[in-house]
Parts: sequence; structure tokens; C-alpha cells
Amino acid sequence: MTRCLLTLNVYDFDPERGDAVVNAALAYWKFVSWDGSDDCMRGIGEDFVDANVTDRQIADELAAAIWQANGAYCRLSVAVVRLDDPPGFEFEREDYDSIMDKLYCCHAE
Repeated sequence: MTRCLLTLNVYDFDPERGDAVVNAALAYWKFVSWDGSDDCMRGIGEDFVDANVTDRQIADELAAAIWQANGAYCRLSVAVVRLDDPPGFEFEREDYDSIMDKLYCCHAE
């Protein structure tokens, strides 16, 4: 199992089915924060998934649940981050010089 952070934005949904859309999302994922309006709903949450499940599978299954609850297509934005192996950056000495020169034109040591 791997821990994932998921963010979801739902746009252009049927306002009369808004509660059903929220319930479908909450049934699929453990959202800890949910807010929005008649134009856009946003959720963020963490859950555990099998390590063999791809980010695309998660997004596709969530999209299908939301579209079914909405009764039609609505625009979605889904981002999945694997927290067991989060994206990140490591910096070396040569990175310092190039970044500082690029951002500050010149830098003091």
C-alpha cells in the first residue's frame, strides 16, 4: 500500500446534482477538505492505495464516479501525489551559482 494525496477540482457540474457529486467523490476518496460554489468544487485528501494502481487509474475511477453522479460530463482536474515517494529537488553547489545568477543577476557569497 502507498499513501497518496489527491486534489480534485470539479467544474461545470449540474448544480442540482452538486450533493450527489460531492457524495460520489467522498465515497471514492477520503477528502479532508471540501469547499466550493455553484461554479467549482474543490477537495483535497489522503488515502492508501495498492502500489500497483496507477495515478491514471485513480483519476479515471474518480472521474467515472463523478460523471455518473452528475448524469453527464463535467470538467475535472485531478492530481495524485505519491507521498511515499514525493517529487522533490536536490541541489548541488553548481545549482546555487546558476540559480542565484539567473534570479538575482549577481549574488554575494
